[in-house]
Amino acid sequence: MTPDELRHTFEQLARGPAAATRTPRHLYLWHGDVSALERLVPPALLQRLDLYALAARLPRTPYAVDQARRLLRAEIERQLRDQAARALRQVLVVNDCSLLARYGVPLQPFYSFVTDSRAVVMAVSRAESELVPPVALPDFVRLAPKTTFDALSRAVGERSVVQE
Repeated sequence: MTPDELRHTFEQLARGPAAATRTPRHLYLWHGDVSALERLVPPALLQRLDLYALAARLPRTPYAVDQARRLLRAEIERQLRDQAARALRQVLVVNDCSLLARYGVPLQPFYSFVTDSRAVVMAVSRAESELVPPVALPDFVRLAPKTTFDALSRAVGERSVVQE
């Protein structure tokens, strides 16, 4: 999907319910600058969800990966329920998606949130996925900057990936 096709989808959503025709559902992965994505969204529809800020509000600090996954998923589900009550039509831009990949949080809550009036766009910046450290890292450090993008692109499907 191209940025222009995504913008057209958002314009359709601004006018009223719009079935997802180019993709299975209105769940997309944006690979690029988040501010460029937000400029595509009609201002009346734009909503944001920062997953790092959401994680900071968790009721307790998880001590294991599976506990972190459960706590993050529960908080995401709660946030999405609240978000759904705010406006009938919206485009939710989700930032800091590395937490989803890091802890294996499934996208099912986001798929449940999207309708013919609501879309979700997971944003992964190129700065994150193409990171090259300025100095050599020690041998025991493994850097895999594309992990988040690769995991989310597999989860949403190639037709739902938008490259800026």
